[in-house]
Amino acid sequence: MKVTVPPRSTDAPDGRDLTQRVADLEALIEEARRRARRRRLVYATVVLAAITAGVAASFGLGVNGSGSLTGSQAPESSAAHPASGRWQPSRGPDGGAVVIAVDPAHPGVLYAGGWGNVFKSTDGGGSWKDVTAKPWTRVDSLAIDPTHPSIVYAGTDRGVAKTTDGGRHWRMVNGGLVEYEPGRNHGEGIYSLVVDVHHPRTVFANSDGALVKTTDGGAHWRIIGPEPYRTESCPHCAVLIHGYQSAAAIDPDHAETIYASWSSTGPTGFYKSTNGGTSWRRVQTRGFPSAQLGSLVGDWVSGTLYATASSPGVYKSIDGGGTWSSAGLDGETPWGLTVNGGTVYAGLNGSLLETDDGGATWQPVGTGPNLPDGDVVSDPKDPSTLYGIGDGVVKSVDGGRTWSLADDGVVSTLIPSLTLQPDSSDVLYAGSYGTVFKSTDGGRSWLRGETELGTGAIVALAVDPENRQIVYAGGWYDGLFRSEDAGRTWRAVETRLKSIGAIAIDPHAPSTLYVGASSSAFSANGTLLKTVDGGATWQMITGIPWAVQSLALDPRTPSTVFAGTNHGLYRSRDGGGTWQRVTTASPAPNGVYFNLSFGFAFVAVAIDPLNSDNIYAGIRSHGILRSSDGGNTWTAADTGLTDERITAIALDPRDPRILYAAAAGGGVFRSTDGARTWHPFGTGLVHSADNVTAFAIGPSGRAVFAATEGDGVVRLGFGR
Repeated sequence: MKVTVPPRSTDAPDGRDLTQRVADLEALIEEARRRARRRRLVYATVVLAAITAGVAASFGLGVNGSGSLTGSQAPESSAAHPASGRWQPSRGPDGGAVVIAVDPAHPGVLYAGGWGNVFKSTDGGGSWKDVTAKPWTRVDSLAIDPTHPSIVYAGTDRGVAKTTDGGRHWRMVNGGLVEYEPGRNHGEGIYSLVVDVHHPRTVFANSDGALVKTTDGGAHWRIIGPEPYRTESCPHCAVLIHGYQSAAAIDPDHAETIYASWSSTGPTGFYKSTNGGTSWRRVQTRGFPSAQLGSLVGDWVSGTLYATASSPGVYKSIDGGGTWSSAGLDGETPWGLTVNGGTVYAGLNGSLLETDDGGATWQPVGTGPNLPDGDVVSDPKDPSTLYGIGDGVVKSVDGGRTWSLADDGVVSTLIPSLTLQPDSSDVLYAGSYGTVFKSTDGGRSWLRGETELGTGAIVALAVDPENRQIVYAGGWYDGLFRSEDAGRTWRAVETRLKSIGAIAIDPHAPSTLYVGASSSAFSANGTLLKTVDGGATWQMITGIPWAVQSLALDPRTPSTVFAGTNHGLYRSRDGGGTWQRVTTASPAPNGVYFNLSFGFAFVAVAIDPLNSDNIYAGIRSHGILRSSDGGNTWTAADTGLTDERITAIALDPRDPRILYAAAAGGGVFRSTDGARTWHPFGTGLVHSADNVTAFAIGPSGRAVFAATEGDGVVRLGFGR
């Protein structure tokens, strides 16, 4: 076999050397795990989205893979392709908010933050408008000035953003923080924000780098953490300031009291400051488990602190953290705690519990659908009106007994996988966290499946080409699922492996499936599974010892299968019986540490449906390769790409010379000459310019959809 790939530098495309890139990757992976625990729906991560972006189409086309869940499809136009286009929102799927804040002076005014966006509602959650002005990747925290509520702070992955006019205009206020510089550093993530209610120009922030404070509204920040944590990066740190949880619960005698705990690298270090962070005293935490702190909140009405650890249970202290006792939930490990109006909430995977008796008893929050599983805040003038984070923003007007969705217009959903129903340009399936959305009208409206599919990302989707009622979904943490009613309900398919990376269906024999799987997410090792009876029984395929991240079947000869891994692209010509590694991205020897090989992964494979000798492969950090002889030899095919961090590839099924590619830092590119040259294509990707995860293209090539990390699904509207 001849490989004609030119040698590439081991430096990353953004200028970081390999050592720094690996270190950054490890930090992102740890952040992914933490966010999966804390925010079930949208705290997915750059790493996870990048991994899932390359899920392949069932038929080798490179597609990475509200009412009744049924619908009709309209025929597509067969007009010629114009040379330019604009990406337009597809109106969903709604959801994706992770944090919510209520204007203390105008209760109908709400702000919600999600994956790159800030949204505002002026009618109590009836409708929302995106008021984001900057292309942030995520928004983790919000804080409103209690005396001037038109001033709002947003904690983003690139520092602190501030508006002084209720969201109409935003500016970064990062004096003293690490600034975001494209291609050089990621900026400083802000995980929590607290405005001092007595001195509102004083704001505290928990950042990637340390606990920081400003006394001039964000113009200048300084580190205030105690030694030895003054310069330690601590995304797990919990910070409490009296008055933070509710303006009605401020203790006016202790406005300068701060509790902070560092536990990123070992047992909890619990500190207290009574002068706004100028000096600190370590508090001996008798009765608290010798484990990392999970979350820390304060009920300022009763003067009680509540905390969780990495071990099960909830703990409380009535003496400022000096002694702790059990507050129940001994057999559970909540991912987070919140306090609202004297009620303490504990978030579990997929549910929220509450106690109003100090932890003596806990009960589920409400009954019925749309229950919150994240933050809960109340209307400051009507305590029976509550807002929460669940599958989007949810609202209760009866004190939490029943809940309804209140997120119309909040489109901040991370979509790792996307596919069209075969021969349709209107029936779309979009995988998110723990759910699959469906549209029957080309993305104009979306429905959520009735069955929860675990808590992790759905990274692979495939539709049976003969029986459109059968759909398969692969979870990054939760295994394989099958729907027999076109996505309305789902059941788990037993494969004995819980992390799915890719799914491909034989177009000539749809009961034959190939599934890339491993025992756990982020594992370098894995296997390929095959079934010939629709998942009733499975055969473990030998010959590929690595986790499979992309799959493609020759559309004319489906016994020819390509599987992309961290260690090269493999080909089988006998339905998986035997395998040959046909190319690698770069010297990535067997046994290399997984994080090091991360950038060499083949995340997308696309096969020309008219001439299967033409094959295209996208590599996470090394551009695109092209073969014109069925995979025997390969050449680089990235002329014109300004970024080689590929996340997805797809071909136009009507004219396979037209290809689309997404790059992690460069937006979308288009080729009209079979990948010989590439050009940036399509405007309109504001928040998603660098985070397209998958494509889906209709039969005529004119319906082109892209899945994003925060803007849901967008559609390419061609110019005339």
